[in-house]
Amino acid sequence: MTKLLRLTNYQFLGLLIGVPSLVILLLIFLSALWFIIVQLILVLWFSLYFGWHWTLGINLHKKLNEENMLNINFFLILFVFMIIYIGLSVIVPFLGNISVTFFRVYSFLNLIGSLSFLYCVGFLAKALNSVEQNKTVSFKDWIGDMILILIFPVGIFVLQPRINEIFASDPKMHNS
Repeated sequence: MTKLLRLTNYQFLGLLIGVPSLVILLLIFLSALWFIIVQLILVLWFSLYFGWHWTLGINLHKKLNEENMLNINFFLILFVFMIIYIGLSVIVPFLGNISVTFFRVYSFLNLIGSLSFLYCVGFLAKALNSVEQNKTVSFKDWIGDMILILIFPVGIFVLQPRINEIFASDPKMHNS
């Protein structure tokens, strides 16, 4: 998984956008089972995208100093909740008629899932800036990177070279 952090921005965007788009286009014209295959491709895409978030968060946390350490456990808990919420969001439309109580609970989970995503993206941006600047950073230092992560795919295109630079000298990254 750490190989994702060493890809150039073109390679990473090619994996995220180019390959799935080509496969989907081919399947639309060549296959009667295209709907199921497209769903599988989307699952693979989400796995790659959120795998990048997971790997980046864990490996940036390892590079933080003691003075600017972030709470990795809270990040991991919210990340896992967010993934479970996304899986639930895929299933809910197929349930048909749902009760008002279920709708209220689902609406609350929607709020928590969205806030979890924002926290995880903020964690990545803050960790990235803390590692680059080797100090504790304030909100104004990392909000720009948070917005870049949220603006897909442009943000990854801008951030991936900086991530490559951070991990280029790490011998552990080249062994995995």
